[in-house]
Formats: sequence, C-alpha cells, structure tokens
Amino acid sequence: MVYCKWCGMKFSDVRTLVHNTCQKNPAGSGHKHELYEGAEKTQYTCKYCGQIFRTLADMNATRTCYQSKVGDKRHEAAL
Repeated sequence: MVYCKWCGMKFSDVRTLVHNTCQKNPAGSGHKHELYEGAEKTQYTCKYCGQIFRTLADMNATRTCYQSKVGDKRHEAAL
C-alpha cells in the first residue's frame, strides 16, 4: 500500500495514486495525489510542530499547523 502525502488516502500502487486528483493538494484543485515517501508507521509526527497523529489522514484532516513554514500552514509528516 502507498499513501498520499497531502490527504493520507491509501492506494494499492503508485500508478493509481498519481493518476487521481487530490482535493488537499496545496497546488489547488485538479492537481494529483503525491506519494508519501516515508515508511508506514503506527503514528506520524508533524515535522513542524511535533504533534502526533494515528494516521496520515488524521494529520491532514487537522486544519492548521501554526509552526509550519509553508504558506498553506499544513502539518507535514516527518520521514
């Protein structure tokens, strides 16, 4: 299984992941899912604020990371 970096959605393979649009992609609607390149874990830590989440989907469902240096202020998983 592979996961989208932006929304945490799970796919059976990379080809399927990159051919579908992701509503949470910060580049805007119509842009594709992007591969999360880290290993599957039992918990994920935001690399900006250190908050811990059970899944990538939970991390991406949380609205704002106030420590983020990125313009869209999203949490991003540490690899």
